[in-house]
Amino acid sequence: MKGKPTFAYWHDTNRAKKTGKYPVKLRVTFRRKRKYYGTGIDLSKEEWDKMHLPDVKGKLLKRRRELDQIVQEAEEVGSQMTSFSFHQFEDLFFNAPDDSLSVYDAYDRRIQILEQEEREGTRDNYEDSKVSLQKFKKNLSFYDVTPDFLNSYEKYMLEAGKSPATVGIYLRPLRAIMNQAIQDKVISNDSYPFRKDKYKIPTGKKGKVALNEEELSLLLNYKPVPFSNEDRSFDFWVFSYLCNGMNFKDIFNLRYYQIEDDHFTFKREKTRLTTKDAPIFVDVQLTDYSRKIIEKWGNKDRNPQNYVFPFVNTEKTEKSRKNARKQFIRLTNHYLKRICTKIGIQKEVTTYVARHTFAYIVITRGYSIEVLKELLGHSDIKTTQNYTNGIIPPKTKKAIANSLLDFTIEK
Repeated sequence: MKGKPTFAYWHDTNRAKKTGKYPVKLRVTFRRKRKYYGTGIDLSKEEWDKMHLPDVKGKLLKRRRELDQIVQEAEEVGSQMTSFSFHQFEDLFFNAPDDSLSVYDAYDRRIQILEQEEREGTRDNYEDSKVSLQKFKKNLSFYDVTPDFLNSYEKYMLEAGKSPATVGIYLRPLRAIMNQAIQDKVISNDSYPFRKDKYKIPTGKKGKVALNEEELSLLLNYKPVPFSNEDRSFDFWVFSYLCNGMNFKDIFNLRYYQIEDDHFTFKREKTRLTTKDAPIFVDVQLTDYSRKIIEKWGNKDRNPQNYVFPFVNTEKTEKSRKNARKQFIRLTNHYLKRICTKIGIQKEVTTYVARHTFAYIVITRGYSIEVLKELLGHSDIKTTQNYTNGIIPPKTKKAIANSLLDFTIEK
C-alpha cells in the first residue's frame, strides 16, 4: 500500500456542546487528507489537559485508556487493509449494520480494491458474479444469503443452461465476501451458509484439459505459414508450454534483464500479492526452440529494461494494456482452434492448456509432485494436486493393473 494512514485522538475545541465540554474525535490522516470520527467522549479543556498528566488517576485515566484503545483498534483495521480508503475503513471500523451494508456494496468495495491492485482477472470474476446475482435478486443483504437462497440461485442457473462449474465460479466470490463480513464482524459466524451441512458449492466434473503425448506430437509437428497470425499463435502457445506453462500475462511482462545465459526467472503476476512476504521465483530453463521464438518475435532492441515481447506493454494505460492482452489471447485461441481442427485434435485447446500439458508431461515422465510444484511456482502443494487429478492415462492404469501379479514366489 502506497503511503500509510495515521491515527490519533483529537480534542475538537471549535464548538462547545451544551454541557460546556468539547468532543474528542478519532483523527485519520491519509495522503494529506484528514477525516474525523466521533468517539462518544466529551471533555472540558481542563479535563483534556489533566488527562495527559503522568500521574492522572480515576475517571480521566479511564478515559485516556478508552481513547488509546480506540486508536489501537483503528490502527489494527488500517494495517489489515491491502489498499486504504476512508470508505472501506468506515465500514470495517464501525461495523455497519446489515440493513445499511448490502452484499452488492461489499462487492463494489472489493472490486475497487482489486482494480487498485491491478488484478484484472479476479476483478472480472467478482464483477461477473455480482451481475449474475443481481439478475436473480436485485437487492441482497447478508441475511438474505441462506442455504435456501443459494439452492434457489443454483436451480435458476442450471435451468438457464449454465453448468455446475459456472455456478461454482459465480458463487466463490460471494463466499469470499461472506467470509470477509464475518471477519469484519458485520455478520455472525452462525449466519454463514457455506458449510457441509448447509450448502456446498457445486464443482464441475470436467477436469483440466491437457494434451497427451500423441496429441502434443501432432501439434508440435504442425508447420504454420511463417510470420502469419497462425504462426505467432502457435509459437506463443509452444513458448508457454516450454517455459513451465508460463501464463501469457507473465510472458508479456518478461524483460531482457531477467534472462541470464540459458535460463530466466520471474515472479508470477497471479500470486505477487499473496506471496509478498515470501516471494516465489520460477526458474525457467531455455531450450533452443524457446530461444528461436525469442529471436523470431522478440524486441530487437535488447535494452535490459525492454520487454522481450512488446505486443502489449507499449500501451499507455492499464485499461488499454488489459484490452490488448485480451485481444492477443482471444486471437491466439482462435488460431489454436483452427490448427487443432486441421490436425484432428478434438479437445478445446486454449492458452491455459499449455500449462496443463506441461504439468501432464512432467508427471507422466515420472517426476514427483514436489518437483512439479516448484516448476509451476505454487506456494501450496494442494494447488499442484489440482493439476494432477485424473492425469494418469488409461494405458498407464492398465499397465499398473497388469503388473500387480507380475512376480513369482519362491518356495
